Amino acid sequence: MKRLTLFSSIWIWIVSTEVTFAEQPKSQNATHPAHYTNIFELQRRGNENIIRRPYSEIDDRSMIAIRFDETKMALPLENNCRVKIRVEAFQTKGGDRDRISHIDNYFSQKDSDPDDGGTVTIAFEFTDRPYDGQNGRFPSVPDTILDPNRFEEKDVDQIEIHVTNLATEERMVWLFKPRNLGFRAKTTDSFLFVKRLNTSNGEGVAAVNFAPSPGVTFGGTYPARRNTFVRALSPGIGLNATFLNWKDPTYDSDAKKYLANTKGSEVNIGMGIQVSLFNNVLVFSYGANLQAERSRWYYGIGLSFVQLGGKIAEEIR
Repeated sequence: MKRLTLFSSIWIWIVSTEVTFAEQPKSQNATHPAHYTNIFELQRRGNENIIRRPYSEIDDRSMIAIRFDETKMALPLENNCRVKIRVEAFQTKGGDRDRISHIDNYFSQKDSDPDDGGTVTIAFEFTDRPYDGQNGRFPSVPDTILDPNRFEEKDVDQIEIHVTNLATEERMVWLFKPRNLGFRAKTTDSFLFVKRLNTSNGEGVAAVNFAPSPGVTFGGTYPARRNTFVRALSPGIGLNATFLNWKDPTYDSDAKKYLANTKGSEVNIGMGIQVSLFNNVLVFSYGANLQAERSRWYYGIGLSFVQLGGKIAEEIR
């Protein structure tokens, strides 16, 4: 009985508040924007992902397409328009929320916003006759695209899209959080603790036991779009160059041995493959010292101070 009462209370709340969920089938002759508005993420490689939830993450390199299905819109009753669309967008960065402009096909300098005195969007009325739009430019209610790369502010924390039916004051709001998704090429620092291999097999070869060695890596990371476990790991791979300090004596190539009481090259550069976890915070490398004559192979484990600092800054913020 208690469970039945709980379900009944939830149902009464949904009906009374007129909550519309994006996952519901879109009905014909609708006035609520949720029924005739489709939001798509346009990826750089040409793929389109339909957004089915009011709150979603998108690739920060993607564009957002807003498309309207006129076959779902309610027709006028007794010459009274039942669908009058307005599109607005906002961006939030560091706690500041600002209106986004220009919105293609929906931005007008003539209209004013009663809230802040700024400019708002054109309102398009849907009728049962061919729509002639603004000065005959649009044969129907036009679609529009938001490109975050054109925003005045870069690396925004959140994007809001509001689609309002001014005739009924019904509104649908979508919230988007731009994220680093998919493979990302980058250059970053590395600080490895290097272990030299096979030093016991070469007479005169200097041992290197996890010596600190700075370097740089060019490669990429993969924050997965849907797999939360892979995204948490954010694996990466790249080519690493490390500055080594190996104190080998001079090598005599004719005698094929190291010369006692001598000093080898002051410059030691190692090149190798590097794999990483947690968006290049934790790194592993396997490579070879290009100046070493023998026992040149090494492996190292370390971190990136730049990436680690960025992670700490995100947590603090």
